[in-house]
Amino acid sequence: SGKVLVPLEGPTWAFDVCSNTWTWMNDSGFSDSDELVYDADSDLLVDIDYGRAAFVYDVDTDTWRSHAVPPPGVGSWFDAFFDPVSGLIVTRNIETAAMWAYDVDTDTWAQVDQGPIAPAPYGASSMRQTMVYDPEADRVVLYSADNRIGGSLWESGGIHATWTFDLRAGVWVVEPTATPDLGWVDGAVYDESAHLSMFFGNGVIAGYDTSTHEWRIIWQTGADGGPYTALPSGIGIPCWITYDPINERILAHEGDTKGIWAFDSKTGTWIELLSPDG
Repeated sequence: SGKVLVPLEGPTWAFDVCSNTWTWMNDSGFSDSDELVYDADSDLLVDIDYGRAAFVYDVDTDTWRSHAVPPPGVGSWFDAFFDPVSGLIVTRNIETAAMWAYDVDTDTWAQVDQGPIAPAPYGASSMRQTMVYDPEADRVVLYSADNRIGGSLWESGGIHATWTFDLRAGVWVVEPTATPDLGWVDGAVYDESAHLSMFFGNGVIAGYDTSTHEWRIIWQTGADGGPYTALPSGIGIPCWITYDPINERILAHEGDTKGIWAFDSKTGTWIELLSPDG
């Protein structure tokens, strides 16, 4: 549809990537969004609201409906992505390290076998983890950082590692690569045009190339006055990140404002598509 959906506390907003305009859609009826994933096979958006339900949105009919409550193992702190091979939505809870797959058509959940070795769950070591799916390599890429102080997740330093996961074989591998310190990683997205898994860290954006097993620093704070230095909230990171395949760019939404930025990872530049005041 060429639209990016943002469910807030009640209203659902759609951003048209061609006209750079917002449209107020049908209210979702729920309070917030934990993780919103587009299921391409079913042409549905799935919002996994841990502890309540999996809410499903059809953009063509502008309707929401409620599905079953996710199982306890899905957790309240997780990443999720659509797996085009299986046609399922896959989640991984960093608090428990459990991985689950969701079939929106049958409204069923199944736990995913991760093999004997996997990234450790968040715990006393304050391990931060963010993952994204690389469809070209058919691998999950996971960035992990252990600041080794047993305290705040927000601090830099410590040990950093790059993991990849083969969903078909159920095997995790620690990649033999130098992993950069990205601080707190707010989100990740696969950039189809650059063929990179893009991770948005604390004032830095880095891309991981699965084919060469290498990281590249794509952008850093202050490079061109992008949203990392312009956010009204002052938190320093965009709140929602997604890929726009029509215009081949990454979109960042400035939280509770109308502001939308576009990031071109090939040139490392930001463009403000819509100001925060809209």
